[in-house]
Amino acid sequence: MFRDSTMTQVRTSYDTVSGFFRDVRSFYETADLRLSSGEYGVKLTSVNGVKLFSSVDSYRLPGRDGHTGEPEAGACPYYIWFPTWLGSFYTEASAIPAANGAATNLLAFIWVWMGTDDAFVADVGGPECWFGLAAPSALDRAPELAKKIWNFFRFEWTCEKEVDGWLTGTFRKNTIGCDLDGSWLLRRLPLAELSSYYQVERLVIRPLSDGYFALAQQEARRVASDVRVRD
Repeated sequence: MFRDSTMTQVRTSYDTVSGFFRDVRSFYETADLRLSSGEYGVKLTSVNGVKLFSSVDSYRLPGRDGHTGEPEAGACPYYIWFPTWLGSFYTEASAIPAANGAATNLLAFIWVWMGTDDAFVADVGGPECWFGLAAPSALDRAPELAKKIWNFFRFEWTCEKEVDGWLTGTFRKNTIGCDLDGSWLLRRLPLAELSSYYQVERLVIRPLSDGYFALAQQEARRVASDVRVRD
């Protein structure tokens, strides 16, 4: 049952993976701090607080409801118990329910992918950082938007073109839970390129903050124009 080839490597592998997740934690702590600083014109706050979204939600062995025997919603099969995806979403503090319950239609996001073992994304040479902006057309509470995007939307299915270094596409409604439309922007970077605070700031924090600020200003101008037309 337990293979010799696995048993001889599991301790060393655990130490390596444990170190990786310590780095991931430091990365997100840094991102949360820098995005909330307001240095680039906007203060962004984590939608999910101190938690991260994860591709693993349950460790129940059968993955089935104990009473009905039906597949359990959210349960992960044994072969994907390992969290290959982690993610966080960000928006202006005024859109967080803890502040005033306001709705939003603009989220920034930062995801970490192990770079392998995904049914819809081809393996790459190492772990990656996916970061970008989601701009659905309809307003919704930030946590609800984040959940819909994380659980039910696949960016790689709807990529249309690359503009100024950003992959771009549109949200498309599907039958598994995504009722969004609108647009998104995304960049993918090898985590190996984020080896210092300087690189994290230059390659992730600043472009993400600048992009959010630009889209927020664009939306504000659109709303103001609509108001003038109605008046």
